[in-house]
Amino acid sequence: MPAQAWIAIALALVSALLVSVTRSDAAVRVRPRTIVVGLVSGVGLGTALIALDRAPESAGLATAVVEILVGLGAMLILLALTRLSAPLRKFFAQFDHQPEGGPVVSVGRARVLAAAGGVLVGASNAFVLFALQAGSLAVVSVLVSLYPLATIVLARFTLQERVTKVQLVGMGLALVASVMLALS
Repeated sequence: MPAQAWIAIALALVSALLVSVTRSDAAVRVRPRTIVVGLVSGVGLGTALIALDRAPESAGLATAVVEILVGLGAMLILLALTRLSAPLRKFFAQFDHQPEGGPVVSVGRARVLAAAGGVLVGASNAFVLFALQAGSLAVVSVLVSLYPLATIVLARFTLQERVTKVQLVGMGLALVASVMLALS
């Protein structure tokens, strides 16, 4: 890869960190479980990207379908185990935090949202697979790591949340990095 691509990758990684910074009125202590969940999520995303990259092109979309089915199977197994085990249910309950005064979603609406999320995950896996087949793992994984940008933009326009100056700088760096990657 040319030097410009490596510079763009470095900029993208810095931008991913900057867009993840949130506004806080007080010092917030990061709980160990937050670190564990972040590490497990990062390793899982990285492993999924590597697995998709290693799949033969002749497999087509079957690779993405298999990935989704394996994830669904793992989730169903965890769901069954939490129903059978009170300690496991208590462990996972700590991640189910509902802020006070936050919206309460009906079960029917939650199911529709979950189904829509599943369709979007499937579509995103297909697009990532196509990108991996057309480009390099390094470039695609860096661009995929910028997914918090979408969350920030959606929060800004749907929940009217404010974007901090640090996040704006991160967004700008992400755009610069993406253009640099495209041109390299």
